[in-house]
Amino acid sequence: MKGLVLFDLDGVIIDSKDNMQYAWQSVNRVFNLEISFNEYFKYIGIPFKDILVQLKITKNHNNIEKLYKEKSFYNKKSITFYAGIIDALTHLTQLGYTLGIVTSKDQDRVSDVIQPIDHLIDYIETPCKDLKGKPHPDHILRIIEASGISKDKVVYIGDMHVDCLAATKAEIKFFHAKWGYGEVNTDNIVIESIECLVPNIQKYL
Repeated sequence: MKGLVLFDLDGVIIDSKDNMQYAWQSVNRVFNLEISFNEYFKYIGIPFKDILVQLKITKNHNNIEKLYKEKSFYNKKSITFYAGIIDALTHLTQLGYTLGIVTSKDQDRVSDVIQPIDHLIDYIETPCKDLKGKPHPDHILRIIEASGISKDKVVYIGDMHVDCLAATKAEIKFFHAKWGYGEVNTDNIVIESIECLVPNIQKYL
């Protein structure tokens, strides 16, 4: 067992920005929020209801989340896998790495969207009531404990600052996926492209 490679989902494995925008615009219209998608997108990476709190939305959280999920499912064809990512994940499993996903997307949508790669993923962590979401390290730590792999052989690959914070708090390596949605101002390893993913993991893990 060479090591444990954990991935964020949105902005790392899948490009779901158009889907998010469609769902958020629908929420805006129905609930008269008048909050731009750009403002919403600043907080991508933390659990959905935590985003609503950050946006100072004080009511209808359950109904807003329900509508957002419905619209996201309706427009799920707009979600695509980044070119080359499935081949990279396949290669990592062939090399003997254990793979996992730690995401703030809910379980239902995750299960639906990752069907083409489900056979490659050993562990999946999504928001739940008994653990704190990113930037807390709870979900990462639960996978590490379940896998029995030591922290020095674990890396989390993400594209947002909250991903970096979660990895840092979990005391594991963090790689910034440059092709994703955000910038991470740290001294961590930057993966410039998906083509560089496997070589960097082999080098540092």
